[in-house]
Amino acid sequence: MSEEESTKENVENDNGLTDVDSIITTSGDGVSTAIAGHPTDFVVNASDCKGNVKCGLYVAFDGPEKPQIEFEHLKDGNICVTYLPSVAGEYTLTVKYNGRHVRGSPFNTVVICHGVPCVKSVSRKRNIVRKIKLTGLQVVPVNEKAELYLDISHAEMNFDGELMVDITGPMLPHYTTAENSKGIVTLAYKPTKKGEYEFTLRFHGEHVPNSPYTVIVE
Repeated sequence: MSEEESTKENVENDNGLTDVDSIITTSGDGVSTAIAGHPTDFVVNASDCKGNVKCGLYVAFDGPEKPQIEFEHLKDGNICVTYLPSVAGEYTLTVKYNGRHVRGSPFNTVVICHGVPCVKSVSRKRNIVRKIKLTGLQVVPVNEKAELYLDISHAEMNFDGELMVDITGPMLPHYTTAENSKGIVTLAYKPTKKGEYEFTLRFHGEHVPNSPYTVIVE
């Protein structure tokens, strides 16, 4: 990142901080390496989050799978992030605080097995995910329930909670996901502000076809 880009990021920081030293940082090896089957952690140094559970921390993995993630608010206000990877390979780890990337994010995280890099082929998984069909209205009315649909019936997989949803837009609408009929997963949401929304949907760490999906709320 250039000096100009670094300055711009600090000026736009949602915490209202402009000094380069005030960018939220992480500590611990968990952002760069982990062992498959073993809990791994790192700390987000955000002391201004003390006593505020709604501190705006966002953590997501893009890779062979979506590891289980847990958060612990420490007494000093920092946040311990623990995740459990089960598939070895290379991941992209995104860590945002109040909508802004922390220093170094996105991270290149390598999950190994038994101390030796064990990069497994994910081509089959990607081919399976490509069979998913994403549909839904791309223009919806404000303050009314809307739905997106993922047809996984031809993808030879079950809906097991491995759907990762990231929504950007004027506001973050409340949403739910459920397999309402065999092979059809419904993402229901209710936007309360007009504007353009972008739905990024990943299944088992892989983008589904047509993701990101744009919806206009009128």
